[in-house]
Amino acid sequence: LAKRQQDGEAGPGSSPGQNCKRVNFQRTANGMTMRLQCAGELAMDTTMTYTYDSPRHYTVTMNSTGKRGGATIKSITTIDARRVGECPQ
Repeated sequence: LAKRQQDGEAGPGSSPGQNCKRVNFQRTANGMTMRLQCAGELAMDTTMTYTYDSPRHYTVTMNSTGKRGGATIKSITTIDARRVGECPQ
């Protein structure tokens, strides 16, 4: 999966049987924006915006819409990430 993500062929949460493509990627002065479209059993269109406000803190907002079994799915996820220290050995 990591190689497929790097090549723009898969996104976070991609699973086997899904066809995901990165259709847009832009770097900004303090982050990046990426748009993924996935086809398959769960068809999704997701835009992710990463904002880095320091070397120790960033936020991510993910807006997703899709369809599964005829039902419309909408999701907004916000992540607030902070470095808290070294990883244990």
